[in-house]
Amino acid sequence: MNAKALIFFFAFFIFIVGCDKNDYNSPESETIQKANIIGTWESLSEKYELFDARGKLIDSDIINYTAAEEKQTYVFKADKTGSLRSLEDGEWTTENFNYSVAGKILTILFKGGDEGMSFEFEMEFEYLIKNNKLYLIFEGESDEDGIERATLELIKK
Repeated sequence: MNAKALIFFFAFFIFIVGCDKNDYNSPESETIQKANIIGTWESLSEKYELFDARGKLIDSDIINYTAAEEKQTYVFKADKTGSLRSLEDGEWTTENFNYSVAGKILTILFKGGDEGMSFEFEMEFEYLIKNNKLYLIFEGESDEDGIERATLELIKK
């Protein structure tokens, strides 16, 4: 085997072995993901997908948020608290929450109430941070014995 072929083979082998590693599941990557969620995120789009019981996509829709009044703003702080700012019935509202991160799962807990009425609402998402964007993915059962998936795409401000 000539030297050029040997060098090519060795370089190709190193490339394949290096690409085989799943960095997302490493402890260092999880720490980076947790640290990267801290900040202010503005919604860009929502994608809805409906799958039948066999996993076949049967319907989908994408909503792009372009106008300021359509956008939601999530703020995640280092102390595991945060807020969600959105327009409801023509008025801007802010809801505070607590959050936790475990692996690829982000859990947001809203608590509130007034005049003796209180509520607690928990949302659990699979999340991914890639190219300065945060993706919150929610999956649940649909009425048609399938799966519904909603993906919220946010950009870091």
